[in-house]
Amino acid sequence: MLLRFTIAYVAIIVFALFAFFYQSNVFKLIGFGSIMLSLGMYYGIKFRWSFTLVDKLIYLICIIGFLGDILQFLSGGEIGQLVQIVFTLTTYLLYVSIFRREGSYFIIKAKAELPKFMLITLVIFLFFGFVLLERIPESLYFLSIIYAFFEVIFIILSFYRPTTNKLSYFLVGFGAIFKFVADIFYSYNHFVTEKDFFLALNVLFYAMSQYCLIVGVSENIMGTLKSTHQIIIQSIEENKNSFIDEFRKLKIQLSCSFLI
Repeated sequence: MLLRFTIAYVAIIVFALFAFFYQSNVFKLIGFGSIMLSLGMYYGIKFRWSFTLVDKLIYLICIIGFLGDILQFLSGGEIGQLVQIVFTLTTYLLYVSIFRREGSYFIIKAKAELPKFMLITLVIFLFFGFVLLERIPESLYFLSIIYAFFEVIFIILSFYRPTTNKLSYFLVGFGAIFKFVADIFYSYNHFVTEKDFFLALNVLFYAMSQYCLIVGVSENIMGTLKSTHQIIIQSIEENKNSFIDEFRKLKIQLSCSFLI
């Protein structure tokens, strides 16, 4: 299922980029709207539309992402930028909630982990501090600082998830990095120099990041379900063997009593 969805998702990205360069608003709405919509459909079908807390958070991320992608092209100027920042901040909060439920932490447990924290924090705040803060409108200044803090938390937690398989870990890790790269291109295009090339790169990395994040989380859930299933089967087998042993002991005792 994952392979077929990946092929279809690549086709959606290609169509979205084509719509972007073709300059058709209708095609843009279809292309960009299909990114989060398709991910929500994939996740729902994969888990048969279950509604655990994590499932609800994923569905909410897809809905907010879908609305944000659509409103990004319907709203212009500072209003459009404000809407995009608020929607992205909300998705960061939802992803952080998912990572925390998976067992991710934001505590330095060893000195060897300190460089990771420092490097991620330094790169993000250097970008926001030296590239953006001098160029963004005053109305977005405070919100951008909050955005930077949440992006640091989001990326760090994505690297400290206790996962059931390496695929999930690397997918979510790359997804967080791709999201930051997408934010760089988005910010550079809107606040530094407006060029279609940067906006196209923003769309590409945004689509890749959401794929990696949602598929990565789903793979971890699937791995957890398989592990739980194996534990249950093992427990049943152990209880079954224990019952057989007890039954044999009882049978022997009964035979001995008859002999006496």
